[in-house]
Amino acid sequence: MLDVNDNWPKFTSASHVSVSEASSVGSSVFQLTATDADSGDAGRVRYGLVAGDGSTAFRVDSTDGVVRTRRQLDRETKDRYQLTIVATDSGTPRRSTSALVTVDVTDVNDHAPVFIAAPYTATVPEDSPSGTVVTTVRAVDGDLGLNAELRYDVTSGDDLGWFAQDGYGMLSVRRPLARRRRSEYVLTVVARDLGTPSLSATTTVTVSVVATTATPPRRPSPPVFRTPTYFSHVVENQPAPCHVTRVSADDVTVTYALADRDLSGLFAVNASTGHVVTAAMLDREQAATYTFNVIAVTAGEFNQSASHLLCFH
Repeated sequence: MLDVNDNWPKFTSASHVSVSEASSVGSSVFQLTATDADSGDAGRVRYGLVAGDGSTAFRVDSTDGVVRTRRQLDRETKDRYQLTIVATDSGTPRRSTSALVTVDVTDVNDHAPVFIAAPYTATVPEDSPSGTVVTTVRAVDGDLGLNAELRYDVTSGDDLGWFAQDGYGMLSVRRPLARRRRSEYVLTVVARDLGTPSLSATTTVTVSVVATTATPPRRPSPPVFRTPTYFSHVVENQPAPCHVTRVSADDVTVTYALADRDLSGLFAVNASTGHVVTAAMLDREQAATYTFNVIAVTAGEFNQSASHLLCFH
């Protein structure tokens, strides 16, 4: 009895895979497998990639179904691809089946920290008690997870240990200072991420010690956002960057930053303009509403900051 081509190919391979953004061009990502119950040519399957999302980043071998990278990937530019794969038998007439494969691009530690409002200056009265906060330094990192977690250290300028750095950016007085002994300290502060290998950035903090009888400079008021809470919405599956909203603080020159590091892969804020955009394609079925904080930091002798809530769906 002769076989007729009355069966369609059936995919048996995974529909969700991951690939590192550090993968070299031509690297194997995964292998497609599909079976066909027919015999001979009618059961021999070939594979193809439909033009669209991901077709410029990946290619598929028509014979063995191995999917490879076509170009260098960058998670910070695009962290997910939806590939439409087609399996076609060689019978007459040919029969084909399509499948959607999701490829997540995983993070590698390829972004060094960047300090906000650096370099820093601060003034502290002499004989300030231990624990007096001098200033807080802050850096941001474009990576995810531990690759974006930062720790701070004073690496030079404080050989006798007059200052304490808590590891999270806050610099304080460890023991009372005396202006007659030294009126200025220039500290080198390093921010290191917790990735492997660790990446770092360096800045300086100039601390002026003033006499207790002197009237210290007036600290400016913290930034004030123009509305208590920002609400916005965005359509799902829009390519990044997609405009969400713009935050704005009154009457001061500030630097804006995203305070919630766990959402840094989904949203980004322009440090100068306050424009908030998506950093990745969003999926309403994964999360319909996001609530996060944007901070505004002033520049100058005293670094003041304010945190603000932003909600959108």
